[in-house]
Amino acid sequence: MGTSRATFCLLVLLLSALGCAARTRQCPPPNVNPAFLTDLDAAPGEYVPIDPGVMPRIQQVAASESAKPAPKLNVLAISGGGMYGAFDVGVLHGWTESGMRPQFDVVTGVSTGALIATFAFLGPEYDEFLRDSYTHASNKDIFSLKRNIPAALFSDSLASPEPLRKRIENAITPEILCEVAAAHAAGRRLYVGTTGLDTRRLVVWDMGAIASSDTPDALALYRKIILASASIPGFFPPVEIEVQIDGRKYQELHVDGGASASAFVGPSMLRLDPHNIRARAGSNVWVISSGKLYADAECVKPRLLSISAAAASSMVYASTRSDLYRIFCLTMVSGVNFNLMSVPQEFPLNPNSLSLKPEDMQRLYDEGRRLGKAGDGWRHFPPGTEPSEQMLPRAGVHFITGP
Repeated sequence: MGTSRATFCLLVLLLSALGCAARTRQCPPPNVNPAFLTDLDAAPGEYVPIDPGVMPRIQQVAASESAKPAPKLNVLAISGGGMYGAFDVGVLHGWTESGMRPQFDVVTGVSTGALIATFAFLGPEYDEFLRDSYTHASNKDIFSLKRNIPAALFSDSLASPEPLRKRIENAITPEILCEVAAAHAAGRRLYVGTTGLDTRRLVVWDMGAIASSDTPDALALYRKIILASASIPGFFPPVEIEVQIDGRKYQELHVDGGASASAFVGPSMLRLDPHNIRARAGSNVWVISSGKLYADAECVKPRLLSISAAAASSMVYASTRSDLYRIFCLTMVSGVNFNLMSVPQEFPLNPNSLSLKPEDMQRLYDEGRRLGKAGDGWRHFPPGTEPSEQMLPRAGVHFITGP
């Protein structure tokens, strides 16, 4: 995320403090811990939380003769990043061309990654569709700014997502829903993350389970979740999703999943055995991180917006690196291989991820395709571990370039 988007985030935060009139909705009870809700739509035993007490027994269980290995999995996590998603699409296409792209047992996505996830999950036959979707899109294909900007500042958003909503409806057809349901029935899993505004937490949706449900609103809910995951707070309005808790109906508000996590993989998605957490050892987690791992350096003007935007950008990039490190820690604990691909630091990148310029997106796509096909762009350790990334303590203020 670049300075332009960070500035926008800052303005949203400032304007939110002004308050505005909003229609009444039935909010979920604030005293209900979302982690303690029993999902009546989930298959029995589908999700089992990992007790942290199992951690000290990891090595003991791994060494035990009774520890039975489980089938190895290939898990793909696609991060958010606006127009930088063109890079992800390029990586997938190049990976297909290399002949080394696996069928993914699990795919997760947030924000722009949520738009890509369904088709990455279904397979290489959708590579061309994704390429056209990202290299031929412009701002008018995704949003329309509200004409009365002063009034918009006191509403729920600056822009309308109607163009994006229509693109999602055209892409996620009943036939696509059936394909996702068939893959789910075969044991594969697809997850999309949104941010629940009331709980301020990441909400993970099992898209295959939703696609497989017999409810008449399954298709509408599927599309709504993808739109919510890509709804940048303040820029797009939050998406309202109705839920039932203890038989009562409530309206939740959901926004961009990237507000909670840039990318995610959880223990349940690796299908870890609570009693044998290393049963999936040797599996692979592949993370495609849209954009760079570190912001490009630039001279900051001593002005309020410039200073605040630079600080906000720093926090966003740091949060992304923390999310990647969290995934890496999970792979370390479980014995799973960690693989990360991101835009190279030296690649000239438009700092505004909301500026959908076809020429910029084509360059990103081409770079991703090159790296995906070559196969040598994957790193196996998280950000901060390479020598060039390690910031050592300073002993003073006198420096020279080089070691």
